[in-house]
Amino acid sequence: MLARFVSGAIAAVILIAVLLSDVWVIGACAVILSVWCLMEAFHVFFYHKNPAFLLVGLLACGAAPFLEHWKFTQITGFLFLILMFLAAAMVICPKKIRFLDLAIVMFLSVVIPVSFSMLMFLRKIPTFGIYYVWLPFIGAFLSDIGAFFVGRAVGGPKLCPELSPKKTVSGSIGGLLGALVGFLAYACILKFGFSVSVNPVPYYLLAVFSSVAGQIGDLTMSSVKRYANVKDFGNVMPGHGGMLDRLDSVIFSGPMVYIFIVTLGLQIMG
Repeated sequence: MLARFVSGAIAAVILIAVLLSDVWVIGACAVILSVWCLMEAFHVFFYHKNPAFLLVGLLACGAAPFLEHWKFTQITGFLFLILMFLAAAMVICPKKIRFLDLAIVMFLSVVIPVSFSMLMFLRKIPTFGIYYVWLPFIGAFLSDIGAFFVGRAVGGPKLCPELSPKKTVSGSIGGLLGALVGFLAYACILKFGFSVSVNPVPYYLLAVFSSVAGQIGDLTMSSVKRYANVKDFGNVMPGHGGMLDRLDSVIFSGPMVYIFIVTLGLQIMG
């Protein structure tokens, strides 16, 4: 528990320093995290030893931060070229590359880099971007904390024993409450510290959705680990596992915040 707390505290200090930085710092960190987490995921499947998979993954990490400047036709064309490249690799080496491997590589190479890049896109939004970029982390991490403590205290029926035997329904509800408390605290900080108000309905609705998205992300990566037959993606953070183990919920909560603010155009702050 002590190692978990210490490593988490150190990571929190680094995260705060990054989020207080300029856009280019967040963008650079997004690329670094994309490569780091993708390589952790590739490593459990030994995909990092396959030049074709490695090339696709690194290309995705490098291209993701620039997606907002691409047209839809360019994005779809780029994805189809990657698919053709992987399909050709499978045809040439059918004994080494299976169709399921292609699906896993494509999933990981899209989800991880694009999700981290969305943090940079949120930060670049005029006026409120500097405040928006905190929301994915508040929703994900406070949800994790709420789920951990409520789940341990209450227990009860398992949420999804096939993927994560320790997670409970009470813990999931605790995660929702944790995200709401986190968003409430952040709203108070914004109001009294920066004179920024929130629009309650979409703001607290986002708290719930970001928690749900984070929990889905956590269980999704648990499914990946189950398939690879490993407990953690790495051990860079004592008590937490690898970087991807710690950020799996952010990978899904980040896009949820982006969808609310950019895709749906909901006015979260005013």
